Amino acid sequence: MDYKMIADDMWTEIYEKHYDDTENICDKIIAKAERITDKPIRKKPKRAFVIVASIVSAAALTVSVGAACNWDFRSLLVNNYTREREIAAEAASAYEAGNEVEPFMYGETVIYPKEIGISHEFTAKELELLDRVTIPVEKTFEADEHTLTVHGILYDGNVLGVRSTVTKNNGCFSDVVEQGNTWSVFNFTFLDENRNELPKHGGIGGTDGNAIGKNSISGTRYTSFTTNRNVKKLIVVVGYAYTNSAGFTSYPMCGEFTVELPEVNDLSRTYNIDTDTVLGSSGRSHINNITFSPLGVLLDYNFNLDSRYNDLQSIHPTFPPVFITMNDGTVIEQGASAVGNEYRINDDGSFYISWQAFQKNYLIDPFDIASVQIGDYTIALDDSMITEE
Repeated sequence: MDYKMIADDMWTEIYEKHYDDTENICDKIIAKAERITDKPIRKKPKRAFVIVASIVSAAALTVSVGAACNWDFRSLLVNNYTREREIAAEAASAYEAGNEVEPFMYGETVIYPKEIGISHEFTAKELELLDRVTIPVEKTFEADEHTLTVHGILYDGNVLGVRSTVTKNNGCFSDVVEQGNTWSVFNFTFLDENRNELPKHGGIGGTDGNAIGKNSISGTRYTSFTTNRNVKKLIVVVGYAYTNSAGFTSYPMCGEFTVELPEVNDLSRTYNIDTDTVLGSSGRSHINNITFSPLGVLLDYNFNLDSRYNDLQSIHPTFPPVFITMNDGTVIEQGASAVGNEYRINDDGSFYISWQAFQKNYLIDPFDIASVQIGDYTIALDDSMITEE
């Protein structure tokens, strides 16, 4: 059975009807959350999606953080997360290969928690976190053959994600290459209120489903984000790809919008792990710190303590398997989507590596984590391990 095809078909179905379905799905989730917490969850009035005029030149569009409770954007995300959990659980139970990692890097040294693959219901706490880290946008930009609709932004102080849909104005996607190229025709640059460019460390994007035969594709692009805590407004500059005769691609601006960043300083926790772990065939590494925030995990460690490699290029290290166990027993896997923030050589010849993983299926409550497994090492977390940021 082709489980990837099944998943692709499910995503196609979701996006053909999600505007009709999300309200009902989220009503059920809220009702369940209210029964669990015995407290009412206040639902914001449903607001119709508004398609604004096409933007060709720069236009300053401001979105108030007070609109962070917009139900349409949150419903879209809740629907996606719920379906992704179901698909992941079905795939994991159907074949063991669903939980494999790169064999050349981690081999058989990692024991996967048996709870991996279980589809957990959306919790009231996740709804609360979603309310705090989401900023609805719903702005449209049109350039040449494509239209970009930015549904909203997710921001938790460490990770920033832009949820959007790219539409091909004439015709449909005919193959995977065309689909992938179209997803990359728009680019985002982030500025503070004084128009100083804010640093981001790499980035990774994911699209939902198979858009072949369709004229649009949706997904979220994440970046490991660094900004001064005093920055309150974020200017998002949208660029449209232009390739010159020499084959060089740039992204001239086709528009911009401004959002107010939510107060999220209290949503992250950093723990000092300070221990060794075995990362497969690459031998021992020393885990330094791990930071949890609702949208992901930031991990820094000293790699290759056995000094068996002379340079990073010879091994191409990837983010190690990381599993978070919540206090209620839910196990959340990290590492499917990650970018390297920093690499340097230590005095002892090992390599310092910093990775930011982006969590797509869950919202993590950093105050409700029981333990974390990194490689072959599991450690219970307590407040004595928390470091000052």
